[in-house]
Amino acid sequence: MKKGVMLGALLLASVGMAGRMPDNLKPFQKVCVNAYYAEGEEKDDDVAVQLINRIEAALKKAKIAVVAGQCQDKGLVANKQLNLYFSYVTTEDLTVSSGILEGWLKKDGAYQEPTLWWDNLFGSLDEGSVPLQAADTLDTLLEGFIADWKKSH
Repeated sequence: MKKGVMLGALLLASVGMAGRMPDNLKPFQKVCVNAYYAEGEEKDDDVAVQLINRIEAALKKAKIAVVAGQCQDKGLVANKQLNLYFSYVTTEDLTVSSGILEGWLKKDGAYQEPTLWWDNLFGSLDEGSVPLQAADTLDTLLEGFIADWKKSH
């Protein structure tokens, strides 16, 4: 019984898996930002825009050049532009969330949409505002991205 309780406690804690590869960020000089946000099955573009603004502000504060607008097609090594995408989704019953931040390109050689850098957090949701929890998750993931960017530049 004790093992089951401990395993359950571990599963409820937030967990992070990373594909953080700072060296992959080195060729890039600017970042384009986009986001997706959904609570259960309900997509919310207004919250996504607020999260995009939060990302852009953090990157600008860190002195990382940000490209405005829908610019995924220009995410290429030749353009020295990385697409940075944040996705935050929850289960239908709002008990579990997943936040993913990934840096990707539209194309690299024969590959379409390769991911060069990514990090994620998932875990149980606390009671309260889900958008605020999304912002907290984003801030944690951005800290890692900014640290890796600075390490490689």
